Amino acid sequence: VNTLSFSHDGQLLACGCADATIHFIDIPSGKLEKLNQSGSTDELASVSNNQSKGHISEVRRICFHPLRSDEFASGGDDGLLFIWKRSNSAKDWSQLYRFETKGIVQALRYDRQGDRLGVATAKGQVRVFWFNETDLAGIASERRNRTRFASPPR
Repeated sequence: VNTLSFSHDGQLLACGCADATIHFIDIPSGKLEKLNQSGSTDELASVSNNQSKGHISEVRRICFHPLRSDEFASGGDDGLLFIWKRSNSAKDWSQLYRFETKGIVQALRYDRQGDRLGVATAKGQVRVFWFNETDLAGIASERRNRTRFASPPR
């Protein structure tokens, strides 16, 4: 397990793993589920590494939307950023967006309202994704304030 994130209501704990999978723990029941490549969760689901469906290498960061427990972002060593949304069915997650960040995702964070998602990569790139309040499909800008930071001395 590389990363953990609680949903805003505290009912789900998402775990990003080294085998390119995302697992969920339902806190009230203690049940463990795995997000499979079709977007549904299943206790025994197997994950095939398919780039069009999900991560193909380690999942490094997960961040739930601050106001909605049915939406989260994930990023990994593959340089991919996904936005996932849970459907009305408690078991189905669908991939809303797939972005290439051109570097290992080191950090993910939504702003307080969930309108913006900040992403930092191992190459020192910081990107901010802006989302329309009513419809996540209304991305206003993917790269408005791109800034390059030098890595701190070690």
